[in-house]
Amino acid sequence: VAIVTSAVTTKAKQWDNIKIENERERMHADLLRSISHDIRTPLTSISGASSAILEDPELDVEARKGLVEDIHNESQNLIRIVENLLSITKISGDAEIEIVPWDVEEVIGEAVGRFRKRFPEITVRMHMPDEILYVPMEPMLIEQVLGNLMENAVKHGGHTTKIDIEVTKRTDDILISVQDDGAGFSM
Repeated sequence: VAIVTSAVTTKAKQWDNIKIENERERMHADLLRSISHDIRTPLTSISGASSAILEDPELDVEARKGLVEDIHNESQNLIRIVENLLSITKISGDAEIEIVPWDVEEVIGEAVGRFRKRFPEITVRMHMPDEILYVPMEPMLIEQVLGNLMENAVKHGGHTTKIDIEVTKRTDDILISVQDDGAGFSM
């Protein structure tokens, strides 16, 4: 009975490992499809805009300027996608994440500054405590999270015009909240 029980337990563990490996492979394939789509979208825009400029030498200055702006914006989007991929690799790979105390206002200010360059028409307000707060973090990753939240507010919020970022000091940590005036999306 013990031998049979042991054999059944071993087989069950093997099946569990196979299921886990199959799920990992499925997730890997889904991630690659998603990344491929995310990269293809800005590349298609860049290719289309540059082709229009090259193929039509009679293009007026305003149209040419608009196409060059599209190329610039989509290349910036592509850079962000690659930065996100590098961050994911850093988190999931062997790379060390260096968590050290950073000035929260400086990190948020950097994220807001980058966002304002891309979306100057959106008002972003920062609400910070009076004291300087140093919090253990990997600043690049926090900037990226904040940037993604603000960008999603614009892209998916529906008519977002302002974003508020509030930092609240709590007993043992801080809370950073990002809120926008967009319509949001239904659950």
